[in-house]
Amino acid sequence: IKEAADAAWLKLRAALPVGVREQAEFVRQRLLIDSRNWRDSGESLTSLAVLLEALWSGLRLKFVYEKADGSSSEREVHPLGLVARANRWYLVAGKGDEHRTYRVSRIRSPEISTERAERPAKFDLAAYWETSTNRLREHLPYYNATFLVTEHILPWVCYRPWRVLAQEPADDHRYRVSLRFDAPEEAGQFALGHGGELEVLEPQDLRDYVIATARAV
Repeated sequence: IKEAADAAWLKLRAALPVGVREQAEFVRQRLLIDSRNWRDSGESLTSLAVLLEALWSGLRLKFVYEKADGSSSEREVHPLGLVARANRWYLVAGKGDEHRTYRVSRIRSPEISTERAERPAKFDLAAYWETSTNRLREHLPYYNATFLVTEHILPWVCYRPWRVLAQEPADDHRYRVSLRFDAPEEAGQFALGHGGELEVLEPQDLRDYVIATARAV
């Protein structure tokens, strides 16, 4: 995408009048958009070229897929599209009567078959992805907890905005903050990490866990 953007910029700059070109260059030297995040996983995308070729040629695809637990199995699919989300790529493909999503970095030894791939006439990649991600989001595990925190640690508690469910002043120096976690263990580690500047209000099981752990220490 970056290479395509750079090429488009050069074409645009060449087509602009001299005065406007100077203004555009002024902006370009003062504004940069970098789509990578700080914890870029550096995922392997060695399979990407083969996947693209299978998509363009409309042929079936064979590969070995490695699951998150390290196990792997052979797959033969009908490639339907590629999706880039943040810094990760996903292959959307048909297998049997289902549409499935595969993480490109886990695809090993891809081979293009000589058989034609089947593509449903009414398949819409954007619509499928939207439905698929909404379904995944609904089934993600979560654990909500509410704390009293001092104003000193408030910026750290609310460091990740997507985690914050609610925030309001409790008294002169403390705030009542509700946060979302993936699991009780994560919430427990978070609570213990802030010591006496954070008090667990609810749920009761998390409050009991923190008290018991503090006593054990």
